[in-house]
Amino acid sequence: MNSKKFLSAFMLTMFLFSTSSFAMGEVEEFSDVDYGHDNYNAIAYLKESGVVEGYSDGTFKPDIRINRAEFLKIVMEGSDSYSTEDFTSVELSEFQNCFPDVKKDWFSVYVCSAKKEGLIEGYPDGKFHPERNINFAEASKIIANTLELEMSDDEPEIWFENYVRALETQHAVPKSIPAFNYEITRGDMSEIVWRVQDEPYSISYTGYDKLEYKSAAAYGDSELQYFGNCAELKDFLEVVSEDSYYYGDYYNDEMMLEAIPMSLDSAAGDVPESAPEDAASDSASPDYSETNVQVQGVDEADIVKTDGEYIYVLKGDTVRVVKAYPATEMEELDAVTFSGESFSPADMYVDDGRLVVIGYSYEGYSSMTEVYIFDVNDKENIKVMRELSFEGDYSSSRKVDEMVYLVVNKNEYHYSFPEEWDEDDIMPLVYDSAVGEPEPVTGCGDILYYPALESTQYLIVAGIPIDDAKAEITEQVVLGSSGDIYASRDHMYVAEKDYWSWWDGDDEETVIHKFDLDKSGVEYLGNSEVPGTILNQFSMDEHNGYFRIATTIGDLWSEDPPSTNNLYILDANLGQVGSIEGIAPGEKIYSVRFMGKKAYMVTFKKVDPFFVIDVENPKSPKILGKLKIPGYSDYLHPFDENHIIGFGKEAIDASEDETSARDLDFAWYQGMKVAMFDVSDVANPKELHKVVIGDRGTDSELLHNHKALMFDAEKGLMAFPVTLAEISQSVKDDPDSPDNSYGDYTFQGAYVYDVSIEDGFQLKDRVTHYDETEIEDKSGYYWYGEKDISRILYIGDYLYTISQAKVQANDLDDLDFVDKVDLKD
Repeated sequence: MNSKKFLSAFMLTMFLFSTSSFAMGEVEEFSDVDYGHDNYNAIAYLKESGVVEGYSDGTFKPDIRINRAEFLKIVMEGSDSYSTEDFTSVELSEFQNCFPDVKKDWFSVYVCSAKKEGLIEGYPDGKFHPERNINFAEASKIIANTLELEMSDDEPEIWFENYVRALETQHAVPKSIPAFNYEITRGDMSEIVWRVQDEPYSISYTGYDKLEYKSAAAYGDSELQYFGNCAELKDFLEVVSEDSYYYGDYYNDEMMLEAIPMSLDSAAGDVPESAPEDAASDSASPDYSETNVQVQGVDEADIVKTDGEYIYVLKGDTVRVVKAYPATEMEELDAVTFSGESFSPADMYVDDGRLVVIGYSYEGYSSMTEVYIFDVNDKENIKVMRELSFEGDYSSSRKVDEMVYLVVNKNEYHYSFPEEWDEDDIMPLVYDSAVGEPEPVTGCGDILYYPALESTQYLIVAGIPIDDAKAEITEQVVLGSSGDIYASRDHMYVAEKDYWSWWDGDDEETVIHKFDLDKSGVEYLGNSEVPGTILNQFSMDEHNGYFRIATTIGDLWSEDPPSTNNLYILDANLGQVGSIEGIAPGEKIYSVRFMGKKAYMVTFKKVDPFFVIDVENPKSPKILGKLKIPGYSDYLHPFDENHIIGFGKEAIDASEDETSARDLDFAWYQGMKVAMFDVSDVANPKELHKVVIGDRGTDSELLHNHKALMFDAEKGLMAFPVTLAEISQSVKDDPDSPDNSYGDYTFQGAYVYDVSIEDGFQLKDRVTHYDETEIEDKSGYYWYGEKDISRILYIGDYLYTISQAKVQANDLDDLDFVDKVDLKD
């Protein structure tokens, strides 16, 4: 049939037939369909073609659903086989009573004609139900038959399969269709007709197999499941990755892991199966600081570690080992070197005579996560105990006692697989030196998935014992991806942004995967979703069996709708039990910290609302108080039960001229701000102490990475790295100097403070690895150098500052220089 003729009749009838509420008005554009609307191109095409005009109020109402009678009238009058006169001139008595609920109604002639032509059938109860909204499966049959689309002669498994597949071959099923029983809208109909008619280039679409999975989830088949075998896994991956474009599917060639054990310069001798007793130090073990972590007893990997006598520093492709205590006997020992290999170390752990180095490498097009476990009891003869290579990207890790829990994300890019395929083609592989050959990380039948969570990525959590070179490694593999990680001593939570919902135009959501952590194994406990997206790992917390999470929904700079912030509390089964929504509309979360029965949240756009939230009752969290002050905090650190320290930036309001010129209400951030909040009166939190470091342009790694903070509440000691930018006094004194002026860099190093509730922040001194000449040479707009201090720690009575160039010791009391070691290249 003539599709152009069908299109015009189809859509004009859609908006003109007298028995419905549709009306037509002449407008230049539809006020409810802007450029960003999902159906904009389809509706614009139909309007430009002179086919549609819309409602008298200037709207199109794309979200209005269509009932079965209205839809059938549209199709019947739009078909080349009929004309409007055919229906208006006929005696109604000839076309009625074809269904018990179709008698002397305006739609009787259409329904009975369609039944006679075999276009429709009734429901099992014998009725037509004209008032019901038409779903996609029903619409696909009518559209495919009316458009005379080419369909398969094969007997379908279900009645609508061939009709949907016919639309699929035309790339006409938009991703907005989530299931076969989905009730279509005016926007959906416009989209389908436009795609069939205009065949737009480069547009995403979905198909029958994908909808089959979606529908299974929609009908409640969304319980945690295992794949029966590798064939089922392969089919699932192909189906959920079919969201392709009209110009063709992406196909990634077969990627195979070629795991070859690395040659480590320091690896030699026999490999011990378990850790021997640590060699006793000649001096008594001193007190020392450890990596600043979120949860006590849960270590986090970092670029610098100490065991109280030695300092380990990641520098390039090596781990430098420095005998640091006592400081008067500092020297660099042998390094663990990975030179000549593709491996790039990212971070490490040190504990009980073990050094664990984690990083990444590339084998062809495939990224690998590498783990190396060393025996470092004899610093003159460091030995590699075990090597592991996981196919996938390193996401994060945590260490609890002698177990390292590794999180790896493997993206499966295949849209199709070779005709001759085996398990290795679809499963992530792992190489373990204790085994000797690459093998699948787990069996296909051991992979968990939710039909509702459409993912072609493997989320791998592995439990690695580091005290025994031959102990079994346990893995749990789930279809999903990884984002930020939170771990208690008992559980790990992996937050995944639900990109499928975002891609389909739904609200932002975060999927939370929960794992049980135990030396005997890693077990997947399930997942849940919450609205919005999180800032970082500190947006999550576990307390007394409940999981707490803070999210932001929307764009900070959008006014329609404005961004909002929320807090959700989930029980042990990840069921939501309590929430607070709509916190600080028009702002977004800049920092969060959960501390037992309280939560602290900082949002920002112009000022820093510091919220105190009661989360003692999981079912009824509530905001107790808030404080509005200039600036914001990027990181919140507990001092004691009633005091918390915020690290961020000072800010001042933009002028009226600036806000008018940019059409934005905003503030200019200034120097680095450190503030102590008193929350003893929860209803009236106070900013007890504050210090501002430098001017606009001043920065600190601490604002992006909590591990850069050295803090000891008992000692009242705090230190962190600062790159200082300062504006000259003459510029500050100039009343015409703009608020967004950047300072020149004048210092890089450690700021060391005495901290107390009574006296606040008292600067002890600053420590730098640069001399005055180097500072002058580097001053200006851009700053970077190998001597930038990145970590600070103490051992006994010495403060150690670490850069990529050196490890330096200063007296902890007066910060006088003691000694240094220049790290080898």
